[in-house]
Amino acid sequence: MPITVKASSGNQTALGLYLFKLTDVTEDQGKDFKTGKPVDQYKFIWEIERSLEAEPTEDQEAAIGTEYWDWTRTVASPASKLRARIEAVLGRDMKPDEDVDLESFIGRRIRATVAEDTLSDGRKYVTLITVPYKPRGGRAAKPATVEEDAELEPDVQPF
Repeated sequence: MPITVKASSGNQTALGLYLFKLTDVTEDQGKDFKTGKPVDQYKFIWEIERSLEAEPTEDQEAAIGTEYWDWTRTVASPASKLRARIEAVLGRDMKPDEDVDLESFIGRRIRATVAEDTLSDGRKYVTLITVPYKPRGGRAAKPATVEEDAELEPDVQPF
């Protein structure tokens, strides 16, 4: 019996603001984009629970329930993607020398935007940008409206 595979152009998640739930986090090996050398990283698997857009498109509604895979380096420096993920889940800044158990975050939620970015060589890719839990050095962008939702866990509060 033949095995048929359809070509994909990559991540098909519609761009926009979503509520994500962490379903798994594991240690992983990747490659450094510049050197090609192996690097340790974490793989976060998020499930899109709902769109937070004022008027979600059909594509954004269709994304509900899909998985989004997200890799970070293993160092939580102040400007790192890992630190942004941790602080989005915690709802506060990490304390100096604080230890966090990433597996304890499974089941927790964050707000994040699926956005398109461009590599230095011109190739485009889709990335996850966490919505800061508070403004950093200015006003933070907010969705047009986010109603209170009794179904949300206490770790996710309306803006």
